[in-house]
Amino acid sequence: MRTMLLIASSSTLLVACEVAPELANQPDIVESKPDPVCADAVAMPEISECFSRILRTSSDRRNQYLRKAKELNADRADIVQAIDESEMAFETYRDAECRAVRDDWLDGGGTARPIFVLGCQINLTDQRTKTIWSNWLIPMADSTPPFLPEPKLSL
Repeated sequence: MRTMLLIASSSTLLVACEVAPELANQPDIVESKPDPVCADAVAMPEISECFSRILRTSSDRRNQYLRKAKELNADRADIVQAIDESEMAFETYRDAECRAVRDDWLDGGGTARPIFVLGCQINLTDQRTKTIWSNWLIPMADSTPPFLPEPKLSL
């Protein structure tokens, strides 16, 4: 059985996340104060729009890191092709995984279902960006700093 933990302040939804049932009643988890995400959004359409903006920002960041990785390997067509193939595979995986999340919430997800799907897309996009950064944008030969800063998680 799934247990949803909604952390809210008055009528403002801050974070929605699924937690293991055995953790749902633990005070340190329930009473934790995460940084507000979409704190100004009150209604589900506003929260959905906010999460959509976060996803656009996250996707733009991923594309920036992807472009840089390909630029740094422009003289190696085989590497650029492999990066492109891995990006296509990521998009296929992300779409399938988040579609499964959507389908899982068909019963009982109501107007919050798009938030869970967007959250899935944001988290996987951020993970992909971190993978691109760690595989392609950190010089391995010496102590040269990374070509782009370490990406931060959006949620």
